[in-house]
Amino acid sequence: MKLLKNINNFIFYLLIFTVTFEFWDIFGSNTGDSTNEEVSSSITRNVSLLYMVSSFPFLKERLSFKVLKYFLVPFYLYVGCEMVGSLIYISHIKSYADMFPFRVIQLTILMLLISSHLIEQPKLLKKTLHIYVHSILLLAVLYYFGFGVDVGYEEGVSRLYLFGENPNNTGFKISIALLIIFYILFEEKKPLFIKLYYIFILVSVIPILAATGSRGPIVILFLSLLYYVVKLKISVGRRILLFMVASIASVFMAQAIMRSELMASRINMTIEEGHIGGRDELWESSLAVFSNNPWFGVGKNAYKIEIGKYYGRPQSSHNIFIEVLVRAGFLGFIAYMFFFFRIWGIALQAYKQVGISIFILIIFATSLQMSKAGGAMQNIFLWFLISVVIGAMGTYLNPKHNFRNIS
Repeated sequence: MKLLKNINNFIFYLLIFTVTFEFWDIFGSNTGDSTNEEVSSSITRNVSLLYMVSSFPFLKERLSFKVLKYFLVPFYLYVGCEMVGSLIYISHIKSYADMFPFRVIQLTILMLLISSHLIEQPKLLKKTLHIYVHSILLLAVLYYFGFGVDVGYEEGVSRLYLFGENPNNTGFKISIALLIIFYILFEEKKPLFIKLYYIFILVSVIPILAATGSRGPIVILFLSLLYYVVKLKISVGRRILLFMVASIASVFMAQAIMRSELMASRINMTIEEGHIGGRDELWESSLAVFSNNPWFGVGKNAYKIEIGKYYGRPQSSHNIFIEVLVRAGFLGFIAYMFFFFRIWGIALQAYKQVGISIFILIIFATSLQMSKAGGAMQNIFLWFLISVVIGAMGTYLNPKHNFRNIS
């Protein structure tokens, strides 16, 4: 059994390392489509399936009915409301798959397995954070050597696509890695040479963030760092010092990012013209659909089609919260927000009881990303982040566990 557990842990590490490459079709072209469901031969999809199989021998000892009930009952209530909406708009249903969200249910099972794994073995949490940062470092190395690099024409400009990933998603993944690096630099007790090594990683990935031309991750990063400074449990004097250091670092980061003509032009569009990629029109169209079907929404399949009647073409809302409102109605939205606020509660509990801020940073940044991203509920990366936050329960369920002193 120990051998099986070691194998399971190894595959878990591999899953973390590959989650950055979610749309890399290793048996086809290097392009996926991050606006739709993941390509079937994605390296991340294959490793996640392997991880689920390797976790099977440990279901009895890991799975908690209380955890399952606490998180998944409200989420599945949301799914139920969405299915009712689909039945109301039955003319759009061509098969059972058009009504039942198989992909999302699979991802909730993956979430349950990962979070249960981390709760059982809290020491894996810190390793998870460090491994993820190194997956972004690998992405940077491959980028600089020209692997998986593609250019797509979007919103009137050429933007960087890495391994089939939408530039906005790539930017968000890099932002999460940067937040973890800031946490390591400011809170973890590491030798100077280790911290210098992580500064090197930070400097290496910032140019990629600029090359994506994605404004959202920049805003998410700076707002998250500001939130971090406010929430960190330190004295007023140290807080002021940290704020000054963070401000100086932000200036240098901003200069590095603005050296990219693409990023500079897109940021100027936002400042001067209020341009947010057409999301304002999408949100207005989405809310118009919701107002016609306020209780159970329009369901899974009619969702984009109904928005298209107002927007001019079928399109997602580019906001998960509005998407939930349109697809599952007000009742489904309430159920979903119960699920989401309970995840926030875990992050806050870990912060209050053990003093760990990184999970608040992750869920704060994820909340901002969800407010501007479309289709993210279908992505493994979103559920990976949620799993890590839920896994933080292990840091305070075990009173002997000291997160800060784990090497």
